[in-house]
Amino acid sequence: MFPPDVLREVFPTDVREHLYGVASESKEVLERLEILAAAGPEPTDPWQRHRLRYFRKKKAAWEAYLIGAYAAGLFSCYPR
Repeated sequence: MFPPDVLREVFPTDVREHLYGVASESKEVLERLEILAAAGPEPTDPWQRHRLRYFRKKKAAWEAYLIGAYAAGLFSCYPR
């Protein structure tokens, strides 16, 4: 079984806050935060809409990978 929000389980609030604190140091961290935040209505600007769709696809892939990892028991040794 896996948690209802696997991304929040792996990236809880304290981890996200830490990432926001170091985001200016790394382009990759900044992109990860954009992926985690990818939600809401689509912008009217074509470039912003493209970026949001890209980040939503990455977010969906992350969720699928994590659900698979939970289903395979990779997180079963960690207490909640």
